[in-house]
Amino acid sequence: MPHRRSMSPTPPRSQGGALAALALAVALGPHGAAGQEQYVFRVSIEGPITVETVQVARQAVEAAEQDGGVALLFDLASGSQRLEGAQLIVDAIEETPVAVYALVQRAWDAAALVALAADSVFMAPGGSIGAGEGPWDLSAVARRAAGEAFRRVAERHGRDGRLAAAMGGAADGDRRVRLSAADAERAGVAAGSAGDAGALLAVLGLPDAEIVSAEVAWITTTVTVANRNWSDIRIYAQRSGSRFRLGTVTSHRTVTFEIPPGQLGEGGFVRIVAEVIGSFQRIATEEVRVQPGLVIEWYVENALQHSSMVHYVRY
Repeated sequence: MPHRRSMSPTPPRSQGGALAALALAVALGPHGAAGQEQYVFRVSIEGPITVETVQVARQAVEAAEQDGGVALLFDLASGSQRLEGAQLIVDAIEETPVAVYALVQRAWDAAALVALAADSVFMAPGGSIGAGEGPWDLSAVARRAAGEAFRRVAERHGRDGRLAAAMGGAADGDRRVRLSAADAERAGVAAGSAGDAGALLAVLGLPDAEIVSAEVAWITTTVTVANRNWSDIRIYAQRSGSRFRLGTVTSHRTVTFEIPPGQLGEGGFVRIVAEVIGSFQRIATEEVRVQPGLVIEWYVENALQHSSMVHYVRY
């Protein structure tokens, strides 16, 4: 297990250092007051772990190191299936000398890996950690690799490796494990419980620490396709008469695609197209204006004409 972790507070270098350079928004917690010298850097992860999520997590780690943070707090309410992004966050967590804590409202699938990399995990009331609600869209080989990744991370931090592997890597037909808050404590995955960030800081002996919140600046377009069709479908993004392939969504699976801003250009409109593999059937969404942080959620039904789409912008 990597050893980091002196909880002795270190004064920040200056208010204009990494805090300003990384555009992290400062928000005082319930016990905060001006002039404090204890800083806790908080990263809230909700929904999919995206490129922006990884970026802001790394920036928070860097800022905590440069500005004398006494701790990093990962506030998790995520059911993300993006294992690659979670692994990048784990790498940043395990390389920092700053103490890292996780407060878990919901840490399912890949988000559970982030929680397992923390020095201590605390469960919010009603919280859970482990397997998500639906099947993890991974091949059998990828599931075994995920289970092994979970096992290694858990064991490096003094937790039950076999239990962690069961959270992340069971094969088809096997029941993956999800733990309630009480079960996580009994199993030694969690050190205790806390209702919110302020309560957790009190438990950690940091009731007067100032919370520095890292905010995500959304730039990518995220397309989530829930394929309720009996056949597999190919997904394309179409703009100005041209299109490019995003990928394939197998029957009764949900996949999230990320489109970098440069791929769509600035302004204009985009529509998402689905082609049913093995037939001439196809369907397209209505046009949606391209803008930073665009989210498209598309539910493709077996009767294609009953498919539905919602879209919004994350700020």
